Amino acid sequence: MSLVFFLASFTSTILRVHHPQYYYSLFNASISTVSCQTISLNLIRHESFILTKKNSYDTLIKWLLFSTILIHIIKNFVLISIRFQIFFALSNILELIALILSIIFSHDFYSWQMSIRFRCSFQWQCGAVGILIGWITLLIYIQFLSTSGIYVVMLEVILRKFFRFIPILIVFVFGFGLSFHMLLQNQNVYHHTFDSLIRTILMLTGESNYEEHLYENGMNKEKIYYQLIYLLYVLFCILITILIINLLIANAVGEISRLIEHANIKYSIMYIKLTMDYEIFLSTFECLIPYLKIRVKNLVENNQNETIYPNQIDRFQRLKSFFFS
Repeated sequence: MSLVFFLASFTSTILRVHHPQYYYSLFNASISTVSCQTISLNLIRHESFILTKKNSYDTLIKWLLFSTILIHIIKNFVLISIRFQIFFALSNILELIALILSIIFSHDFYSWQMSIRFRCSFQWQCGAVGILIGWITLLIYIQFLSTSGIYVVMLEVILRKFFRFIPILIVFVFGFGLSFHMLLQNQNVYHHTFDSLIRTILMLTGESNYEEHLYENGMNKEKIYYQLIYLLYVLFCILITILIINLLIANAVGEISRLIEHANIKYSIMYIKLTMDYEIFLSTFECLIPYLKIRVKNLVENNQNETIYPNQIDRFQRLKSFFFS
């Protein structure tokens, strides 16, 4: 539940802030040439940009966010003190990374940030990664629900199987990506090797857009190497879009029954581990307060035959005798 409050406050904080380029465009400036401090001071000086300045609602959301972060920090310290191995669970690591990135995004590191919503470029990037990791962490906690948790476990099983296929996919991506880079290097999309590989990966979804690349300069212009480019596009569609993608779909659909069985077993194991960790937490927490347990036991043994009249109890004296007698 604390993670839900954290995500709600973190998301609200992000949604109330514009992209850094929005604030730079107010002064016709560029992120690469003008510093974050210069833009912040200009926003503070100009009263016309009142919408960019913080109000009481922003302060409330910020302190709510920091409160939830503090709760998570205390929880992590308790986990470390109880059982160090529990802290290194995937959900706790992702949660810790999201907390750190949210602090970087929300905290006002300089005095000129305190009165405006504007975040520097580095903070904005940390916030983008932090909100993604935070919501993915919530997905890990959803797997413990009895209604929809099984589907999260199934997704994990499918991802593990897909990772085994990645080496084969990389071979095709590098092969076709480098070929497209050599033949279409005069176009912006395939001009750089990295861009060509990324574009080839995106083509796995079926968006080849070969018309734009072959007829980019118009029908009357000379089309260079168009015969070979046509051949590569046809091979790519046959091998990747038709065969490999359908192979992955058939593999996933054909193993639905086995996948559900595997997911049920994994869900049961995960639930047993959660119960064991909870029992360890309770037993350790009891060991942290043995003094109170001994005092309660002694109080019961020493006062078994004592008659207590509720209307005549001196509450302060009873507390004093409980802790100090």
